[in-house]
Amino acid sequence: MRRARRKLIKICGLTTEQDVRYASTFLPDLAGFVLFFPKSKRNLEIARAIKLKESLDKKVKSVAVVVSPSVEQVEIIQTAGFDYIQIHGSLAEEVYDAVHIPILRAFNVSDMNEFTRMQKLDKIEGYIFDSHDPGSGSPFDWSLLEQIQRDDRLLFLAGGIHEGNVQDAMIRVNPDGIDVSSAVEYKKPDSGGINGGQDRYPDEGGRCAGEEKKIIKTRGKDPEKMKRIIRMVHSYEQ
Repeated sequence: MRRARRKLIKICGLTTEQDVRYASTFLPDLAGFVLFFPKSKRNLEIARAIKLKESLDKKVKSVAVVVSPSVEQVEIIQTAGFDYIQIHGSLAEEVYDAVHIPILRAFNVSDMNEFTRMQKLDKIEGYIFDSHDPGSGSPFDWSLLEQIQRDDRLLFLAGGIHEGNVQDAMIRVNPDGIDVSSAVEYKKPDSGGINGGQDRYPDEGGRCAGEEKKIIKTRGKDPEKMKRIIRMVHSYEQ
């Protein structure tokens, strides 16, 4: 799935049968399942993730979302039949060698040196750029991406993208795709921000910005929010 003709959208953090039904109805291009990261409120046991993945419409590509995975975890994901692996945090050489499915490499915008290194690796199918504080629900300074050398791989924009700014994001950054999670979830009445509580993914050095002391499980995806943002992205014309 190299450079797309139309804008793509990935819905991340599916956790329930309802989430999968909504995704199978509204058909985002990719759907993400968080694995092996218990700090995340969207984390799933592998057996649960496999069951949900198998219920997903085959038009929607499945993505295993992991943080600094081990070789064993990569092998489990590949045996389970996920279409992509999305890697946050560190990517060890032996782990990279063990991967035999396309990689979506996630960065926060402070990791530009890592981005340059990843451009030399042929298993990288695309890049996902997030904010300095991943999962904060706040967009980063998109002008930072004007400094990077684009190649023919997919570039996804994440970090504080929602219905109110997604068109502006596509105009200003011209990404191949948009990656959203909390923006299509039910809002918690006791949580801050536009879209409620957030995950925290560590950067290359293993640091986890704004780490939550208590993990509160997500209430799941809001079908109306999901439908609207998918339509906005898929109907966008350059």
